[in-house]
Amino acid sequence: MFANSVYWLHRLAKPPIFVIELRAGTARLTKGSVPASWTSDCGEIAAEFGIAHGYVEGVRTPWGFGLRFSPGVPKECHQRFRNVFATHLRRR
Repeated sequence: MFANSVYWLHRLAKPPIFVIELRAGTARLTKGSVPASWTSDCGEIAAEFGIAHGYVEGVRTPWGFGLRFSPGVPKECHQRFRNVFATHLRRR
């Protein structure tokens, strides 16, 4: 419950630039613009880790972009999302 509250407070303070919804091992872009291949890779990661429901959001930071995860996304897979995101950023 507390993690959910903190997530929503962060979301209000820094609105996301893009949002990818993870649901039952699939990924769908619901806000913003990212490469379709990255959305597809997010779906593969969600399926591999068995994520039932969650969000991956892109936020602007002083150093560029950062990723923020909803409480439904296990901490064990955060770095995997970051690595794949960085790979797609380098391709642009």
